[in-house]
Amino acid sequence: MQLSELIDGLELSGSNRDVFHGIEVSKVVYDSRKAEKGCVFVAIKGFTSDGHDYVDKAIENGASVIVVEEWPHKMFGDDVTLIEVKDSKKALAVLSSNFYSRPSEKMNLIGVTGTNGKTSVTYIIKSILDEAGIGTGLIGTIECLSGNQRLKTSHTTPLAPELNQYFDQMVRDKCTKCVMEVSSHAIELDRVYNLDFSTGIFTNLSVDHLDLHKNMENYFNVKKRLFENTRMNVVNISDAYGRRLYKDLKARNKSVMTYGFTEEADVYPSEIDYQQKFTLFTVNTPVGSRKVKLSIPGDIYVQNTLAGIACVLAENIGLDLIVKGVEKLKGVRGRFEVLPLNTGFDVIIDYAHTGDGLEKTLNTIKSFAKARIITLFGVGGGSRGEERRYDMGHISGRLSDFTIISSDNPRNVDPQVIASQIASAVEAENGAYAIIIDRKEAIEYAVAHAQAGDIILLAGKGHETTQITNEGTIEFDEREIVFEAVRNL
Repeated sequence: MQLSELIDGLELSGSNRDVFHGIEVSKVVYDSRKAEKGCVFVAIKGFTSDGHDYVDKAIENGASVIVVEEWPHKMFGDDVTLIEVKDSKKALAVLSSNFYSRPSEKMNLIGVTGTNGKTSVTYIIKSILDEAGIGTGLIGTIECLSGNQRLKTSHTTPLAPELNQYFDQMVRDKCTKCVMEVSSHAIELDRVYNLDFSTGIFTNLSVDHLDLHKNMENYFNVKKRLFENTRMNVVNISDAYGRRLYKDLKARNKSVMTYGFTEEADVYPSEIDYQQKFTLFTVNTPVGSRKVKLSIPGDIYVQNTLAGIACVLAENIGLDLIVKGVEKLKGVRGRFEVLPLNTGFDVIIDYAHTGDGLEKTLNTIKSFAKARIITLFGVGGGSRGEERRYDMGHISGRLSDFTIISSDNPRNVDPQVIASQIASAVEAENGAYAIIIDRKEAIEYAVAHAQAGDIILLAGKGHETTQITNEGTIEFDEREIVFEAVRNL
């Protein structure tokens, strides 16, 4: 592609566009290690490193065009073209979109944001749209789906080059819609800058990511940015922040479809029957009511199903087809995943990693539990985890019969410190607990001491198959550990 075409729409800092004619570029990268001959390297400022420090390495690897926010204090050869921009993150988004001929504009984008529920909402929507025969892509925490292709992603929302590559593949696979998780990090760090979302969905907001946003008001305001230019909006009015967003959207005369556990919502449930491996309920909508059998148990997944239904109702898909799509979804990895064990007890893996998520999951289990609830969890390292440690400790101490405090992703924080903070909250609720820092040993302990009818909840990691410690990232699949522990009983 010609550089003059690539920079279309890019806000430059005093550069003359005429000098960029006749320069051919091979791809756009932000990681100097991925630079190759003829590529464009965009220097991005991150939390722990600055891409400007790796310009020399990018050039050494073959980059011929360098995009910077700060003009270098050294000279480069005539074979290197420098472009100065005001914001390199936004520049990366524009360049990446242009490189793939703006693929996101050739589909309807559905963005799902909120603290909890994003993943299951995207899968529910995709299942319904698939049932309706509408080609749909998916981008989220677990994977990226385009047609029959599955590509793992390294972020809830990938950075612009990968994101546009996925969009391009979806267009080639004749997808007309893409449903994607949109994290607050993605919004704040401009990973979704320059994308035109036709529909925005807000699930809920609870304490998380405060290392980046500092407080809940900032966190909420970042989430709101997704809805600045959306044409249709789906909002959970059972959530306090959702109600605030709803009022704001209505004040701006925006189209809104509401959902929640209230008859004030456009889409709400009734006659809910919680079972251990499914939930039966009636969904009530502006165009009628239908019985639904949801294969993912729990009220949080009923709520997420309401979000998906509200979204596709706005796409004029009939209720009978919607119900078929919901019932075809047999589960989402790491979301209230009941492991297939031939034992007298059950093990459930769930991504619940916030107080709100853990409380909803434990309340669901309590609705059908016949014996003890044993909850095993840890909380990640970093400043964002401290408030959650106490929050989740109080909830587990109150709602579990026994809590096993272990590790999640401690990173560079002493896991013993994390455990002691959780333990103090469990004690405040007069909860029984044990501390077993090694998560593998903790799981083995839980399985070895489970009795008939017990339910073991492994909370926090869900779909993840790695653990981040001060020694780096290690392979860690809870399913394999459980199966091995059961074999060794």
